[in-house]
Amino acid sequence: MAQRFGGICVLGEDELDLIVNKFSDPADRKSVSEVCKLWYKVESLNRSSLRLLAPGCPRQVMLNNVRLHIIHSVPISLISLAPNLRHLDLGSCPVVTDETLEAIGSSSSISYLNLAGCFKITDRGLGFLANGSVSKSLKTLFLAWIKGLTDVGVSHLHKMHCLEHLSLANRSVSEITDIGGVAISTIATLKRLSLQLLHKISDLTIRALARNCPNLEFLDLSKCGITGAGVRAFSGHPSLRTIILRFCEVDVSDLDHLVLRCPSLKSILLDNKKLEQMLPLIGTQTRSFVKGR
Repeated sequence: MAQRFGGICVLGEDELDLIVNKFSDPADRKSVSEVCKLWYKVESLNRSSLRLLAPGCPRQVMLNNVRLHIIHSVPISLISLAPNLRHLDLGSCPVVTDETLEAIGSSSSISYLNLAGCFKITDRGLGFLANGSVSKSLKTLFLAWIKGLTDVGVSHLHKMHCLEHLSLANRSVSEITDIGGVAISTIATLKRLSLQLLHKISDLTIRALARNCPNLEFLDLSKCGITGAGVRAFSGHPSLRTIILRFCEVDVSDLDHLVLRCPSLKSILLDNKKLEQMLPLIGTQTRSFVKGR
């Protein structure tokens, strides 16, 4: 609340908060934070993005335009520095652990979280996310290239009822199977899903996704253990626009079926070798949907 000292009116934190929120450009916010300590404090409490710098072995983070140094681990207190944090990118950070996820789980504002390549994360960490306040705000979650995850952890994610974008792309040694896949299919809000290289995912998961995820627009099944029978389950799906079937066991009849029966479909991506083999057999209508990659 503003206070008056003699003939001078001094703005309080509430008034400054309203002013700071009028600025969205990072350069403008930096200028605001340099006015004085009070302005810096108010601006810092309204930051919405946090990302790691220095690839490989990060030693500092950027909170909008303010660099904060990391000594041994991601300081959990960073979350409390920005109660309005919405975008958190910790991709490939070697010091992110399950304890870090426990702190993140207590946030009620984060909508974007990148944990791809954070190899110290386990199923326990996913439990913290799924059972914490963040499960009610998180819309985008990247969990790619984390080989320690199994069906136990992935099954926790069904509690994230507003999740729209999920990446579980992994290596062929992944222990994620249809148990985790079917659990994910219960997230009805999903719009984009990557299961790339999860070779233990089969048609069982694909049928469940087609049945339970009416909003799904993008699906990457590259090198999954699926067949044309699973792909055909998307007949009549109301939203699917792009499906990636690189190195999958599908044939021309499966593609024709999908093009004819899935009215929302815009593109099918195949690996270049399979596309070259199929191209002479693909009809004119289907050919306009199929691309190589």
